[in-house]
Amino acid sequence: MDLQETIDAIATEQFGLTSLFPYQSLVIQRILEQDKEMSDHKGMLVILPTGSGKSVCFMLPSLLVSGLTVIVYPLLSLMNDQVRRFENGKINCVCIRGGQTRAQRSEIWSSLEQKKARVIITNAECMGTTEVISKLSSYQISLLVVDEAHTVVQWGKTFRPSYQNLGSIISFLRVRQILAFTATASEKITEALVPMLFSNVRPHIVRGNADRENIIYHCQETLSKPHSIAMILAFPRSRPAVVFCSTRRECEIACDQFLSSYPTVPCRYYHAGLSREARSYLENWFNDQKGAVLFATCAFGMGVDKKNIRTVIHRTLCNNAESYLQESGRAGRDGAIANAYVLLGLEEQMHYQKGELSFNALYAIFYHRNDCFRKQLVALLNSEIESCNGCDFCNGIFFSHPDGYRQILQTVRARPFSYSPMRLSTLLLTKEKGDSRSGILFSWKEPELTAAIEILVFQGILHLSKLPRRRLFLSRKAFREALPCSQQKQRGKN
Repeated sequence: MDLQETIDAIATEQFGLTSLFPYQSLVIQRILEQDKEMSDHKGMLVILPTGSGKSVCFMLPSLLVSGLTVIVYPLLSLMNDQVRRFENGKINCVCIRGGQTRAQRSEIWSSLEQKKARVIITNAECMGTTEVISKLSSYQISLLVVDEAHTVVQWGKTFRPSYQNLGSIISFLRVRQILAFTATASEKITEALVPMLFSNVRPHIVRGNADRENIIYHCQETLSKPHSIAMILAFPRSRPAVVFCSTRRECEIACDQFLSSYPTVPCRYYHAGLSREARSYLENWFNDQKGAVLFATCAFGMGVDKKNIRTVIHRTLCNNAESYLQESGRAGRDGAIANAYVLLGLEEQMHYQKGELSFNALYAIFYHRNDCFRKQLVALLNSEIESCNGCDFCNGIFFSHPDGYRQILQTVRARPFSYSPMRLSTLLLTKEKGDSRSGILFSWKEPELTAAIEILVFQGILHLSKLPRRRLFLSRKAFREALPCSQQKQRGKN
């Protein structure tokens, strides 16, 4: 049996795959051929889109190489997920992580010595401890895999300094091949990985197209993110869903807000501040749920493999295209159509004004809406597409103003100096007999609508008269915008 026949047979018997994608076969074959050359520190950087089967590219070779396979992950959730994958494939592995007892570590080293396990799953912090370096130095390591390798660059200089030492540790150990995998890597990140992981020797690069053709990209300007999320996820076909938030507190608040609108929809929040047991429980819970919503930070953003997520919403936009494509790529891993939404509110405008360049490049795609979203996203990763399978720009879906904007302005225009913010909110929410404008925003909740009115005041679109009677009126520009469409056209003719 030749090498390719062996690969195909294991893919079928061990992983239940009827066939491999061409790039999977290419990567696996090169790894196995390189293993026979007995040459230290041969490197390969594999850049393939989320949902394309990157894990198989190192899981399958781990069964055939002569030495150990060490896989380094940035997050505990990914470590747990990978342990599950190996267990499902009936492949013995050990997991080295923080907080383990002396007895647990002793059991791990015993499994390796007795060759019960040949795969180690760990993180950069554990890799850097004296105990782990000392133990691993006595073994031949055939494959040292760094998954989600873009985080080595993005996190190594800030809150994960252990990544800065990873290259030195790899050089000290007897490593035959260094393999870095990621779904998203611009040329800048690719160049930064060369000294950080590959001892300044440029690796062989396998790069797939960053585009996920089954994901449709949307953007919504919003006066109320809780309201927008509730509307997007109102229908069962939009779930399961993941809503990405920037902070732990935002996750918790947003989850509570959604539950106030849909108390019967299974909904939880997930972030790194939860205990290990709680995170593990939530990962299993979400994986088993059919119509759940999970509010999460980037702690859930990489590598967790739930196939049937139908919607990903970015409540707060990421700082760069790599992170955005990584997180939006959680959707549609089963190959069916999925949707990715970006919500743009006041926070994003404030970021934009600060001139944060990497953030601005991503924000500009959705804010200006002057070209295909998909084309511009993959261009930030130095990639190209031939055609777009779906985005708001290419589908011609544009709204001149956020939901609720025109209804609020037209009411204030018709009755200036008549309403306080609270009274206007009550009017628009509740149907009152004999008042044609009452109840026109009945689908909103009072806190959402009050916050929307406050945002319009902050932006200078609505104004409040001076004390003692603080009443709403429009700016001159907003007064014109609040005209009915028919009157706007008539004015254009005059």
